[in-house]
Amino acid sequence: MHARTEVPGGTADLVIRRTSGPVPLLGESFVVGADLERVHLFDAATGHRLP
Repeated sequence: MHARTEVPGGTADLVIRRTSGPVPLLGESFVVGADLERVHLFDAATGHRLP
């Protein structure tokens, strides 16, 4: 699932892999939890993964 979200300083695109539950409807709010050991961040300009 892809989502655009507000973050400090602008917006960010998220790619979310669900493990269970229904897919949220367009415009519906939902809560995201993340295992920080498995999060990958990328530079929007270069596409390179950030350390």
